[in-house]
Amino acid sequence: RMLSPIIDEIAKETDKVKKDEDDEKEKEMKSAEEAVASEESMADDHKKFAEEAGQYVDALIQTTVFQNEEHFVATDPSPRSEEKKLDEAIFQKETFVSFYVENTKKNYASLGVDLPQEILDEMGANFMKALAQTKYRITDSRHSEEDNYKVTISVEGFNHAALQDEATLPFMADYQAGKITVEELVMKQSKRLSDLYTKPLTLKPSTAYVDVLRNNDGSYVVLLQDQYLLSFAQPQ
Repeated sequence: RMLSPIIDEIAKETDKVKKDEDDEKEKEMKSAEEAVASEESMADDHKKFAEEAGQYVDALIQTTVFQNEEHFVATDPSPRSEEKKLDEAIFQKETFVSFYVENTKKNYASLGVDLPQEILDEMGANFMKALAQTKYRITDSRHSEEDNYKVTISVEGFNHAALQDEATLPFMADYQAGKITVEELVMKQSKRLSDLYTKPLTLKPSTAYVDVLRNNDGSYVVLLQDQYLLSFAQPQ
C-alpha cells in the first residue's frame, strides 16, 4: 500500500513524457506538412511566373521587332495600369528603331563617313520592313533561380551579315581599283542595303534563350534584348 502512491506518480510521469513525445511528433509532422505545402505553393508560383515571363517576352518582341505597342499592352502580364504599359511599349518601340539608326551611324562613321540623317532614317524604316518578314514562337518558359526565368524562343530570322555583304560586293571592285572613294562606296552600299531590306528575304531557323527578371511589383524585365534580337537579324 505504501508503494501505491509512488507507482501512481511514476505512471503519471510516464504518461506526461509520452504525451510530450506525442506532442513533439505532432509538431514535427505539422512542420513537415507546412514545409511541403510551402514548397508546393512556391512551385505553383514559379510555374505561374514562368508563364508570365513568357508572356512578357512575347509582348516585348511585338513592340520592338514588330512595332506593335497595342499587343504589348494587351499581353504584358504585370499589374500596371494600361497607361503605364502603353508608356513602356512606346518607349521600347521608339528606342529599338533609334538604336538601329544610331548604331548604323556609328558603324559608318568608323569608316570616316557621316551618312545624312534622311538616309539613316530611311534605312531604319526599311530595316523594320525586313524584320516584319520574320517569324517566332515561344516554346518554353521555366524558373531558373530566385526571381529569374528563362524563356525559349523558336525564331525564323534573316542573315543580316549576308545582306550587308550582298550590298557591298557590287561596288568593291571599283573601290579596290581606286575608281570610287570610301564615301562613294558607303553611299552606294547603304542605299543598296536599305533597298534589300524591302525585298523578300530568306529565313533560317534558330533558337533564342532569354533571361527574364521578375520585379517585386510583379512586373518583368529583359536585361539583355540582344538575347532575342540577334536571332531575328542574325550576325552570321
